[in-house]
Amino acid sequence: MNTKDNQNAILQGLPDMKYYNPDGMKPDKRREFMEWYNEHKSLGLLDWCKTEEDRQKYTEDYFEKEGIRLDAKNINCNPGLRQLAKLMLNSFWGKFGQRLNLPRTTYLTDPSIYFDILTSDSQEVQDVSFVTDDMVRINWINQSQFIEETGRTNVVIAAYTTTQARLQLYKYLENLGDRALYCDTDSIIFSSKPGDWRPITGDYLGDLTDETPNNNIDVFVSGGPKNYGYKLKNPDRDGNRTCCKIRGITLNYKNALELNFDTMKDVVQGKTDKITVTDDNKICREVKTTNIITRAEDKTYRIVFDKRVLKKDYTTTPYGM
Repeated sequence: MNTKDNQNAILQGLPDMKYYNPDGMKPDKRREFMEWYNEHKSLGLLDWCKTEEDRQKYTEDYFEKEGIRLDAKNINCNPGLRQLAKLMLNSFWGKFGQRLNLPRTTYLTDPSIYFDILTSDSQEVQDVSFVTDDMVRINWINQSQFIEETGRTNVVIAAYTTTQARLQLYKYLENLGDRALYCDTDSIIFSSKPGDWRPITGDYLGDLTDETPNNNIDVFVSGGPKNYGYKLKNPDRDGNRTCCKIRGITLNYKNALELNFDTMKDVVQGKTDKITVTDDNKICREVKTTNIITRAEDKTYRIVFDKRVLKKDYTTTPYGM
């Protein structure tokens, strides 16, 4: 968790670097750890918590709902630490669901071992390349009947986690019906009129959050999964009225001149077939040499939608209906 050499302003003063799990600590060490944790934790209070009474109400409500007692004095906003915590949780889940037969790389200078791998019944060689005159690199995987089990994965836990998320999502989609315009694992974009049912938002774990508070989306457009944009009725806090999310394409200033809400809308409406943007300094690794290099890379944006039948009026239906 921390060492004396890399302590920084946030992690300064971790009680004892050899203790990693507070549940496994002795009582005095656990007490010492929790004092450090409460001093440095960062959860971030909500916008409506303006007064001391609001802060107290939030912590009391949170304890009643979640059974966790928060110390309002030690709650502050730290986006970096929040992102780190999110990454850790996703990584833990990913490890449970990790596939076992990952590609492996072996560097060899012994010809006998080289030919053993080439002729092995348990290993499948995918690539061979010479690093030097005396060294060869072999990329290989195990044959399906020789995949090694590990105690660090559990597909049941991984599947159960995603199943519960999908069931929660489906509960909202069932109520929204054809008003649902787009959804992902933990989010929904939908149309709404006065009097329509709306999903309830909240302040606790698992509750939905309004991503455009005190604002509305006027125009929404999507070209497929992980690929959408919208225009707000009023500018957001940063003065922006449009937002685009496109997986695999970095929307920096240069690319945003070519690929933005208006051009995305043109592609979806069929006015433009595709848009190509170029990253002049893409950092990547050369496969054969494993060197880190920069090179120009083109990315093409187009409609990618094959999960349902797309009709001319932009509505969709399941296959077979």
